[in-house]
Parts: sequence; structure tokens; C-alpha cells
Amino acid sequence: MKNRCVSSRKTDLGVFFQVLNGLDSEVSRACVEELARADYKGYLSRTIDESKYEDWRDFYRDYASISLLSKWQHFDLGVDRADLALKKFLSSETTCQATNERFAALNRTAFPLAERLPSYLNMARGKIGALLPDFNWDLAWPYMGFGPGACTDLGRAKGDAFYKFGLRRPSTTGANVGLASCVMHMIPQWETTESDDSGSVSLDGHSFTLVDGNHVTTVPKSAKIDRVIAIEPTMNMFVQKGIGGLLRKLLKRRGVNLDSQKRNQLLAKAGSEVGRLATLDLSSASDSVALGLVEWLLPPDWVTALEQCRSPVGTLPDGTKILYQKISSMGNGFTFELESLIFWALCSSVVSHLGGSESDVAVYGDDIVVPVDCVDECVRLLEFCGFTLNMDKSFWRGSFRESCGMHYFKGHDVTPLYVKDRVDDQDRKVWLCNSIKLLAYRLNGHGWGLDGQLRSSYETVRLSLPSWLQVPRIPHTMGHGALWGDFDEVAPRRAKHQLDGWEVQFVTRVFKQRVCSGVSVLIKSLWGLRKEPPRLLSFDEDGLVKSIPDGVDLTRIPLVKFRRIRVKGFAARWESLGPWLESLSTS
Repeated sequence: MKNRCVSSRKTDLGVFFQVLNGLDSEVSRACVEELARADYKGYLSRTIDESKYEDWRDFYRDYASISLLSKWQHFDLGVDRADLALKKFLSSETTCQATNERFAALNRTAFPLAERLPSYLNMARGKIGALLPDFNWDLAWPYMGFGPGACTDLGRAKGDAFYKFGLRRPSTTGANVGLASCVMHMIPQWETTESDDSGSVSLDGHSFTLVDGNHVTTVPKSAKIDRVIAIEPTMNMFVQKGIGGLLRKLLKRRGVNLDSQKRNQLLAKAGSEVGRLATLDLSSASDSVALGLVEWLLPPDWVTALEQCRSPVGTLPDGTKILYQKISSMGNGFTFELESLIFWALCSSVVSHLGGSESDVAVYGDDIVVPVDCVDECVRLLEFCGFTLNMDKSFWRGSFRESCGMHYFKGHDVTPLYVKDRVDDQDRKVWLCNSIKLLAYRLNGHGWGLDGQLRSSYETVRLSLPSWLQVPRIPHTMGHGALWGDFDEVAPRRAKHQLDGWEVQFVTRVFKQRVCSGVSVLIKSLWGLRKEPPRLLSFDEDGLVKSIPDGVDLTRIPLVKFRRIRVKGFAARWESLGPWLESLSTS
């Protein structure tokens, strides 16, 4: 097994060397040398100064070179990435504590007459108060539910709602017990088992496992550090998602659409073209929303609701318990929406106060777009509220901007290719082939054609695929079920049954399923159906439900194991990227 892992790493790096050589710049060649001699720290410490570039292609070649393996999980840097992440997590708690103390004393603090911070904060509180109605749990109820991830009772392998609805004593914090009982009364089929076990509590005929709060753990993030998340108690998560969904709906009224990243991306492109808009990113934003800040900005009834279902205590991997200074952590069902609300209110208040237009403000989590003229004041206000600007990912000078995963230099798309994990199966190889082709398309920059210098790396990966997958079969808008190809290259058949489009074939995963019965699967199915318009259901000859959208199935629960099958699909339109342009390699 060890030899196989070493071989896999060498094969991966060989392909990456080809990509770097295809980028053909001094920086890319230096990256190859560093990786070849296993100087991973040297490679990862490389930075470039975007202000020194005039030609966008020169910038892109260097930027793509240093980004390619910046998130690779398998470099041995001699550091404990999980430990570094936990230290950063605890440091954020210290920052939140200082923020709480600052806001506790805010009303007693005498600001200088010329100080604008109180005005910004009051305006932000007013914006939030005008947006949020009086809190009512009936408003949050339609958005409550279970996500697909782990909870304190079950691991990720049993993240399906079936298992969670089947828990006889689901976990909850003490403050959330009443809400959990109300939720179960709203779903009469959901029964729990009475118990006298220590650590459990019963209320109105329902039994729960009482816990202090969530469990802190880490997941991979980049080559240098992991990411900290917290696994929430089962019933807390169910309720938290209700508040998160409600906030998401309310934010749309002010143009903050958390279901799409498009607006941030378009404004980032505009900012790279004319330089009027800045893109800001915060460090550890989800772990920096201090409880005192939330209590100061939000109406009291909303604060009470948030505090009822949050986890007040976190258990670290070593068993140590901490009393949270933050309102919530990453993994909580309302963290993303709440931080988006706060950043929108703070930044739009600064822009409004300085005479700017709120239409120039965009927020998606901690991805923020504001006018360049307002950056200094926005940063000053954010820092007062306990947040730290990530200088490596914030841009307001020069011609480079980045937001929500899209990167632009002078209006050109220079989003790099990031490889985070090994390319050791056919799914990953197909993804890498398509990603190299997209990189070549962006590098060409004419809206048609691929930079031929990257073709050798593409062909190396393509020829390692099974023969059927070596042939391009789908347009680039259809994901990674097969290799992307141009219309003339694939020559697809016209779709049948008078459909205006083309037939395609691709590979998909079919997960093994467990056929279930009982009350748990009934509740899961009913809970899924209540969120689907009835018109989307299809029926067989006998009038029985034949298929249900979005994977909601009456009896079948997907398992972790899967097999790959070929399926037919439909492409309504076909956008081509263009051919490989070999002339670029000699220019």
C-alpha cells in the first residue's frame, strides 16, 4: 500500500510538471525546480505582486503556477495542520472575548465628536431592524430540516435524514429542549423513546439526550492548515436551519442573494476593469462573529431565538470544553446567513454614510465587494467589530480582483486551477482533463481556442483513462461525467421525441441503496415532499408515484458505496471551447 501511495504521488507530480512547463514562464520553471527537489515550503511561500504586471497573460501564467498545488493535501511540511487550525480557532475566541467586552462598554464609552464609528453602527442596527420582522417561530418552521452531514449522534456515513428521523433520543442542548419538543409535536409520526438514563431528559412525552453543545473537529483546507468545523447536536441543527433559511429569504429583499454567487463575481470583474470596486475577504470570519456584536446589532427577539438553538459550549478533540465567546461556529445552520446579514449591514452603512450607492455593495458570506473609496472606513468598522482583513485575499489597488471563486485581471478571467487531492481514479482524471482544458481556454483569452502548450499534460491524463472515456462526449456546461468536446468533435445525435437538443452519453455514480420501511422513512419522505411542488411528481399507469425530484425516494436510502454506469442525457445547447491552437506554443 505504501509503495502504491508513493507511486501515485510521483504520477501526480509528473502531470503537474507538464502543466507547469506548459505555462512557460520563469516562475513556472522555478516552481518545477522546487517541486522536483521536494522544496515544498519554498513553493508554497511563493507570491507575486500583481501591480508589476501589464500583460494579463504574463500575470496569469505566474498566478496559475503558484496556485496549482497551493491547496494540495499531501505535502509533508513537518507541521500538524490540525493543531495549527485549532490554535487559530482558539485565537478567534480570544478576539471574540475582547469584542464582547468592547460592546458591553460601548454605551459608556465617550467617542470623539468627529468619530464616525457610532454613526455606522447605529445605521447598521437600523438597517437590520428594518429588514427583520418581529421574530416568530412559525416564520422559521418551513425552513427547518436536516442537512446531509454528521451530527453529534451520527457520523457522516449516516447523514441521511432517514437515520436522523429514526433516532429515539436525539441530542439537544438544554435551552433548545422546548423547541425540539415543539418540532416533534408538529410531526405526529415522529416518536421518541422514554428513558430514565442519566444524561437524558423527557418533555411532553418526548425523550432527548442532553448535551452541552457541539463537537469541534478539523477537515482539510489547504497545504498549510486545516479548517475547523463544529458538529452540532441533532435537534439544534434542525432548528438552526429554520433561522438560516428565514434570514436567506429576508436578505433577498435587499438584493443579497445567497443562492447565487453571480453578483459578486460580476462586480469583481467590473472592479478589475475600472478599479472603482474593491473585493475584501476576512480571516476566520465564521469564528469571529462575537456574541456581543450580535446582541448589539440585532433586535432582542431575534437574539433570544439565536441563543435558544445555538451551542453555548464546544468540546475540543482532546475533550476540553470551552464556553463560546462567538455566537456560532462553522457547521451551525445559521452561521453563513447571519454573518452575511452583519457584513451587509456594516458595509452598506459605511457606503450610505459616505454618499455611495448600496448597489455597489455585494455580500456572500465573508466575500465582500465595496467601492474603493469606502475601503478604509469599512475595514476600520469591521476591525472594531472584531474581524480581521485577509490581506492576501483582499484587493483594491491595481487591476486584480477576486470574489466567490472567480479571479479577474483587467477584466480577463484568470481563475487558476487548484488541485487539492490525488488524481487516482477515473472520476478525478476526467475532472483534471476538463480542468486543464478550461485553463487552456482561459489562457488563450479570445473566447475560442485552447492554448496548445497545455495539450501534452491533457493528453497524458486522457490516455490513462479507460478507452470509452478517452473520447469527448459532452459540452463543458454538463459537469464532469465525461470529457468535454466541441460540437463538431462529438457530432452528437439529434434528440428524439421532438426535443430541441442533442443526445449525449456520460458516466455517473449510482450509489448502493438500502430499502427501508417504518415510520422514519415515512417522515423523511413526507418532509421531502412538502418542499416539492406537486406538479413535479410523476406517476405510473396505476396512478402510483413513479419518481420524486431531487433524490427524494419513498423507501430507498443511499449508502456510501457506489458503482459507475453509462447513461444517456440531453443537452439543450452546445457551447464549444474551440480546438487546440498549436501555434501558441511557438509564439
